[in-house]
Amino acid sequence: MPPVNPPARNELLEWYQSIPPITKAIFTLSIATTVAPALGLVSPYNLILNWTAVYKLQLWRLITSFFLHKLDLGFAMNVYFAYRQSLQLENEVFGGRTADYLYFLLVTSAMQLAAAHYMGLLVLSDGLLMSLTYLWSQHYRDVPMTFMFGIRFKVSRKGVKGKCSV
Repeated sequence: MPPVNPPARNELLEWYQSIPPITKAIFTLSIATTVAPALGLVSPYNLILNWTAVYKLQLWRLITSFFLHKLDLGFAMNVYFAYRQSLQLENEVFGGRTADYLYFLLVTSAMQLAAAHYMGLLVLSDGLLMSLTYLWSQHYRDVPMTFMFGIRFKVSRKGVKGKCSV
């Protein structure tokens, strides 16, 4: 009897399917709303927060404005940090309570939309990343951080503690 070959594995697909639902949505929407305008599939002006268009029931703008970036190295870094922090928040801080994590994101997003209305902001992706970073930093305040490929330091409320090590 010939040897049985195991079925081919798609590791990228397995990784993507293992991402928790809210983090997967953040990751997917960030990539889709950035790559689609870069490829010319949709105009970025159809994705920014334009209140006149929202009042004409273009409601997707209330969501896409949180995920629109410029396609560059900064985008890659932002997506990486959003993925990493959201993954830890969803799995560890919220402990699999997806509804609680979604509620946090909806409340912070609503506050950002209210501020954007009065401040005239068109893109809110930095605000989403900052809300994730703030909550993550409050829960992991004593975790040593790695900066610039190996410089490790511990951050506290008063600043950098102790000595840096490589």
